Amino acid sequence: PDELREIDAYAERLGIEMIGCIQTLGHLEQILKWPAYEEIKDTERVMLAGEEKTYALIDKMLSHWASVYRSRRLHVGMDETWDLGRGKFMDRFGPQKGFEIINAHLRKVVGLCERHQLKPLIWSDMYFRLGSKKGDYYDKEIVIPGEVSEEIPKQAQLVYWDYYHEEKEFYLDWISRHRALGCEPVMASGVWTWDQVWHYRKKTENCTSPCIDACKESGLKEVFFTLWGDDGGYRYPDSAFAGLTFVAEKAFHSEVRQDALAARFQSLTSEDYEAHCTAARLNEILKPACVLWDDPLLMIYQQHVRAAQGKANLEEAEKEYQAIAERLRGLGGGLEHAYHLAAILAAKVNLSHRLIAAYERKDFAVLREIRNDLGQILQLLQNLLKSFRQYWLNQNKPFGLEVIQIRLGGQLMRYRELEQRLFEYCEGKISVIEELEANLPTAPDGALAGYWYKKIATASSIL
Repeated sequence: PDELREIDAYAERLGIEMIGCIQTLGHLEQILKWPAYEEIKDTERVMLAGEEKTYALIDKMLSHWASVYRSRRLHVGMDETWDLGRGKFMDRFGPQKGFEIINAHLRKVVGLCERHQLKPLIWSDMYFRLGSKKGDYYDKEIVIPGEVSEEIPKQAQLVYWDYYHEEKEFYLDWISRHRALGCEPVMASGVWTWDQVWHYRKKTENCTSPCIDACKESGLKEVFFTLWGDDGGYRYPDSAFAGLTFVAEKAFHSEVRQDALAARFQSLTSEDYEAHCTAARLNEILKPACVLWDDPLLMIYQQHVRAAQGKANLEEAEKEYQAIAERLRGLGGGLEHAYHLAAILAAKVNLSHRLIAAYERKDFAVLREIRNDLGQILQLLQNLLKSFRQYWLNQNKPFGLEVIQIRLGGQLMRYRELEQRLFEYCEGKISVIEELEANLPTAPDGALAGYWYKKIATASSIL
């Protein structure tokens, strides 16, 4: 609490309002996995609505945030609760309509907020999803019954989040739909950092530009930009400053001039904007997070790319990664981390397509060369681990560092396993390398969506 109060005091001197952003219904699998919370668990990730112990916990959460920040606003979440009411809730209370459950729960949360003089905001998506036959937040056929919208507690301000659309007209439509529910919404757009190894500049600019234009045209007063850290937060967080500088320019000027943008970014960060744009190109070459987490023997992602797009695509990707690494070499600061990323991505792609080709030809001479080259990729992994550790501990407490160290450290062991297996194969101690014999089929569309580590690194669901 003392640290949060210190942050709040610092922000207040700069005219920044600190608003807590928590969860009071879903996205709580990290605590609900513990036995102490068994009695307030509806499903693996959703709290048990209607249970008094649920509201006792929420009351403690609200009391905490009311005591640390000056702002009386608090974002209480409640998004993406697809399985709301379908676990213990159904066992105890029987089947109920999702609209009824969420409105009743929100009324209780609003009541608790009032006790602590807090003004809640909530993500709006579940009202729209429940009105869609497909459960889709952005389904144009959504119908939210009038009696439902009338029952939404008006003390809770709806937050319309949308990180995806590239048409101003869509944002205008959804802003209007939110207003039809009886409140003035807050817009939440996104500076793309999630599922990426670096800020995704192209996606950020393509989606935030029409969003900001729609907010201006519709007279919406408030918009904020999220920077999520899905799947372990392995991206370099300060890479998002390029995106934040862009959205600030877009919000406060009629047009974004690249020279002014670059000058402002340099004055704020002391780093080269064009070099950051070069680093952002990593996200436009294959799916770099998939390449990063790809196992050197299983190669689930790269085998998929090879089957779906051909080996030429991998060879071209290696050249592009290498070109980015050369451009960033020696620039220092955050760009040094981008250099380490580009270097390991290039090396991984190079090794995989050489390995597959040589194994298919049974070219033992090349396989021995590959084995001798593995020391280089091990060193590149060590460099990335060192860089990651340095920036993590500079910006965060140590909790969470273990996640990425386990992942990258596991890759070190897997490359050593590949080294051992190549030795055994080339010396005739084994007749095949079974992972390379597996002949994986091309993954169906969407099967690798999300790029999450456990989808790419292994076919097992245990990790």
